[in-house]
Amino acid sequence: MNYKIAMWWFIVTQVLSMLLALTISFILQIHWVSGPKLGPTIPNILLVWWLQLLAIVVVIIVPRFVKDRRLRQGLTMVTIILWWLMLMACIQRNDMPFSSGLGSLFFGYFWWQLSEYQYRKRAKHWRHVLEIDTLI
Repeated sequence: MNYKIAMWWFIVTQVLSMLLALTISFILQIHWVSGPKLGPTIPNILLVWWLQLLAIVVVIIVPRFVKDRRLRQGLTMVTIILWWLMLMACIQRNDMPFSSGLGSLFFGYFWWQLSEYQYRKRAKHWRHVLEIDTLI
């Protein structure tokens, strides 16, 4: 019950980010070789999703369980390296352009900041509407 609003907010923002990324991909990558075909997604939707998920782990979960600042910084660096390894794997395995990876990084960071701002702005209202008596 403590994280009911936050979890629904996360699910809704993830679905919206995927729909927006698909729309951007459709607009940017449609080409007419022998009929309309859709190329690789820009930004890469899987990398955007992983960036969002890893950001939640680093920003919300790790500080609650790890109190040592140096250990938190180490876990943050490991998470960043893990995401970069996923980026390199997508480039190598799927022949994805590097610009798609950078696009997913920037789009994921933008979406993280936008959804966090909207959550902080609207969470109190939804807590009152849903009659949840917890902290945000």
